[in-house]
Amino acid sequence: MNPDALSRAFRKPHVGRAINEAVRARLSTVGMVRAAGVLESLLTGAKSEYVRLDSAKHILAVNGVKPSAERSGQGSQGLIVQINLPASLEAPRGPVIEHESPPAAQVEADSHE
Repeated sequence: MNPDALSRAFRKPHVGRAINEAVRARLSTVGMVRAAGVLESLLTGAKSEYVRLDSAKHILAVNGVKPSAERSGQGSQGLIVQINLPASLEAPRGPVIEHESPPAAQVEADSHE
């Protein structure tokens, strides 16, 4: 086939859609299973700590665990813990008035008996 004719065919929208569908179908079955196997083997068997870390980050990201924006540059693994306290343990909502307690009364002992 002439390279120019092939190039023109690939630019047609229906040809592009057909190729994309074929690639996705292939990757969604065999490709995804193999890729997951490769990631798992790298996570458990790679000699390089960097490779194992990168594999772990990718597996976590695929499963929805991602570094927060404010900590992403600090080596965070992206695990965020949120603790919801019951209303009885929350901080007071009204104004807080701070004051000093009055000095303790001093009692002088008389030795007059």
